[in-house]
Amino acid sequence: MNKFLALLFTVSFSFAQFRDIPEVVTKVATSTANWLKLETSARAIGMGGSHVASGRGISGIPYNPASAAFIQSSEAYFSSVNYIAGIQHGVLSYGRKMGPSDYVGLHLFYLDSGPMAGTNEYYPDGTGEDFRVVSTAFRTTYAR
Repeated sequence: MNKFLALLFTVSFSFAQFRDIPEVVTKVATSTANWLKLETSARAIGMGGSHVASGRGISGIPYNPASAAFIQSSEAYFSSVNYIAGIQHGVLSYGRKMGPSDYVGLHLFYLDSGPMAGTNEYYPDGTGEDFRVVSTAFRTTYAR
């Protein structure tokens, strides 16, 4: 029995080191919507993303929806950022105080990749065609 267990462990450990072969496990498309992690305001960028507790007003909605409760009457916010490699993203937000303790906010976030060269497995240096990716996220917020 001990010889069988020793053989089993030896075989198991010898195959365990080959679990991440790049030719077999490519890890392509294992994550989606990473663009939603981008910071949406200059204040949030300056704070390194820790905008949850300090956000006041409509610009803090993506981090803490309750920050809409700091709106006095109505508030609008617009931001456009030139990101790396020709990528641009922007924010358009509007919030309004609806009653003594009711607040409504709208938030639009977009990302535009700009023109990118199309590639495939036969033409890894480019097919001669360009494409672009435009992603949007729309949020509505109610705070009390």
